[in-house]
Amino acid sequence: MTYSGAAQAKDARESLGRALAALQEDPNIPPDVLAVAQNIAKAVGALFEAERASSEPDGKSSVRSALGSLSQTLALLQDVRGEHHGIQTATETIARAMSVLFPLTTVPSRAPSAPPPAH
Repeated sequence: MTYSGAAQAKDARESLGRALAALQEDPNIPPDVLAVAQNIAKAVGALFEAERASSEPDGKSSVRSALGSLSQTLALLQDVRGEHHGIQTATETIARAMSVLFPLTTVPSRAPSAPPPAH
Protein backbone atom coordinates (compact mmCIF):
# COMPACT_ATOMS: atom_id res chain seq x y z
CA MET A 1 0.00 0.00 0.00
CA THR A 2 1.26 3.46 -0.79
CA TYR A 3 0.31 6.92 0.39
CA SER A 4 -2.78 8.23 -1.42
CA GLY A 5 -1.40 11.80 -1.54
CA ALA A 6 1.86 10.77 -3.23
CA ALA A 7 0.99 12.39 -6.58
CA GLN A 8 0.15 15.75 -4.97
CA ALA A 9 3.29 15.54 -2.84
CA LYS A 10 5.35 14.92 -5.99
CA ASP A 11 3.79 17.88 -7.82
CA ALA A 12 4.42 20.17 -4.84
CA ARG A 13 7.98 18.87 -4.46
CA GLU A 14 8.78 19.50 -8.12
CA SER A 15 7.42 23.05 -8.09
CA LEU A 16 9.28 23.81 -4.84
CA GLY A 17 12.41 22.41 -6.44
CA ARG A 18 12.09 24.92 -9.27
CA ALA A 19 11.63 27.76 -6.76
CA LEU A 20 14.68 26.55 -4.86
CA ALA A 21 16.71 26.56 -8.08
CA ALA A 22 15.62 30.16 -8.76
CA LEU A 23 16.86 31.18 -5.31
CA GLN A 24 20.17 29.39 -5.74
CA GLU A 25 21.06 30.85 -9.16
CA ASP A 26 22.93 33.72 -7.54
CA PRO A 27 26.39 32.54 -6.39
CA ASN A 28 26.44 35.36 -3.79
CA ILE A 29 23.17 34.40 -2.13
CA PRO A 30 22.44 36.73 0.82
CA PRO A 31 22.17 35.04 4.25
CA ASP A 32 18.45 35.83 4.61
CA VAL A 33 17.73 34.28 1.20
CA LEU A 34 19.95 31.31 2.07
CA ALA A 35 17.79 30.66 5.15
CA VAL A 36 14.70 30.65 2.91
CA ALA A 37 16.38 28.23 0.51
CA GLN A 38 17.37 25.90 3.36
CA ASN A 39 13.79 25.70 4.62
CA ILE A 40 12.45 25.02 1.15
CA ALA A 41 15.04 22.26 0.83
CA LYS A 42 13.75 20.71 4.09
CA ALA A 43 10.20 20.78 2.71
CA VAL A 44 11.38 19.17 -0.54
CA GLY A 45 13.02 16.38 1.47
CA ALA A 46 9.87 15.79 3.52
CA LEU A 47 7.76 15.66 0.37
CA PHE A 48 10.16 13.15 -1.15
CA GLU A 49 9.54 11.01 1.94
CA ALA A 50 5.77 11.46 1.50
CA GLU A 51 6.00 10.23 -2.09
CA ARG A 52 7.75 7.08 -0.93
CA ALA A 53 5.61 6.51 2.18
CA SER A 54 4.19 3.03 2.48
CA SER A 55 1.24 4.05 4.65
CA GLU A 56 -1.25 6.87 5.11
CA PRO A 57 0.03 7.87 8.59
CA ASP A 58 3.63 8.03 7.33
CA GLY A 59 2.63 10.04 4.26
CA LYS A 60 0.57 12.49 6.30
CA SER A 61 3.37 12.89 8.81
CA SER A 62 5.80 13.79 6.02
CA VAL A 63 3.33 16.26 4.51
CA ARG A 64 2.83 17.87 7.94
CA SER A 65 6.59 18.18 8.27
CA ALA A 66 6.79 19.85 4.84
CA LEU A 67 3.99 22.25 5.77
CA GLY A 68 5.84 23.14 8.98
CA SER A 69 8.97 23.99 7.00
CA LEU A 70 6.94 26.01 4.49
CA SER A 71 5.19 27.95 7.27
CA GLN A 72 8.57 28.84 8.74
CA THR A 73 9.75 29.81 5.27
CA LEU A 74 6.87 32.25 4.86
CA ALA A 75 7.90 33.89 8.13
CA LEU A 76 11.50 34.11 6.91
CA LEU A 77 10.36 35.63 3.61
CA GLN A 78 8.85 38.54 5.52
CA ASP A 79 12.31 39.33 6.88
CA VAL A 80 14.15 39.29 3.55
CA ARG A 81 15.53 42.79 3.12
CA GLY A 82 17.39 42.69 -0.18
CA GLU A 83 16.07 42.40 -3.69
CA HIS A 84 16.42 38.88 -5.04
CA HIS A 85 14.70 37.80 -8.23
CA GLY A 86 13.78 34.38 -6.81
CA ILE A 87 11.87 35.67 -3.79
CA GLN A 88 8.65 36.45 -5.67
CA THR A 89 8.75 33.05 -7.38
CA ALA A 90 9.41 31.30 -4.07
CA THR A 91 6.57 33.10 -2.30
CA GLU A 92 4.04 32.25 -5.01
CA THR A 93 5.23 28.65 -5.25
CA ILE A 94 5.06 28.13 -1.49
CA ALA A 95 1.51 29.49 -1.38
CA ARG A 96 0.42 27.16 -4.18
CA ALA A 97 2.17 24.17 -2.63
CA MET A 98 0.59 24.81 0.76
CA SER A 99 -2.86 25.03 -0.80
CA VAL A 100 -2.31 21.60 -2.39
CA LEU A 101 -0.72 20.02 0.68
CA PHE A 102 -2.94 21.28 3.50
CA PRO A 103 -6.02 19.29 2.40
CA LEU A 104 -3.89 16.13 2.47
CA THR A 105 -3.51 16.53 6.24
CA THR A 106 -7.21 16.93 6.88
CA VAL A 107 -8.76 14.17 4.74
CA PRO A 108 -9.53 11.00 6.66
CA SER A 109 -7.01 8.24 6.14
CA ARG A 110 -8.15 5.29 4.12
CA ALA A 111 -8.63 2.50 6.57
CA PRO A 112 -7.43 -0.91 5.45
CA SER A 113 -10.33 -3.09 4.47
CA ALA A 114 -11.36 -5.59 7.04
CA PRO A 115 -10.96 -9.22 6.04
CA PRO A 116 -14.24 -10.91 5.14
CA PRO A 117 -15.79 -12.87 8.02
CA ALA A 118 -14.91 -16.57 8.01
CA HIS A 119 -17.82 -18.93 7.45
